[in-house]
Amino acid sequence: MIAYFFLNKSNPIFCQNQDSLNKKIFFIDTLREINLKEKKTNNRFEYLILKNKVLKVYPLASILCEKIKYIDSKSNSVSKFRNKKIIKLEKKKIKSEYIDRIKMLTYSEGKILCKLIYRETGLTVYQIISKYQNKINANLWYKILKLYNGNIKIIYDPNKIKEDNEIENIINNQFIK
Repeated sequence: MIAYFFLNKSNPIFCQNQDSLNKKIFFIDTLREINLKEKKTNNRFEYLILKNKVLKVYPLASILCEKIKYIDSKSNSVSKFRNKKIIKLEKKKIKSEYIDRIKMLTYSEGKILCKLIYRETGLTVYQIISKYQNKINANLWYKILKLYNGNIKIIYDPNKIKEDNEIENIINNQFIK
């Protein structure tokens, strides 16, 4: 029976209009039509995927940004030697608490995390690493990520980048009331 549907070309369920610019597909289960002329940028499915990624990453980004702001406030009032100890201690805390969550992120979620950190702090991840560790470490991470088409110098600009604008809308709708 299944072979009959696939072999029978005159089956109206799988028919298409002759107009090559406006093709339509009819599905058996829902009997609805989808216009193939629609742009993929307006795809609701892609937006929902982005929304799920932002909802997963935003709490982690806000926690990490709070830690960065805490380290900044502490480091302004202490000596350089004490500042290094504070940074080392906070780095250990962050690693022990959040490294498992960060390791479980996908490539695109990591990209969103970098953008959200820039949104909250005004510094790229590269600048944060070079500020709290050293520039050699920052360059090392930058070069390693470049091998895998990653970027820790990525910025967040919702006025120019469409994905960033969608991220901003998701954050405003979900977290800022």
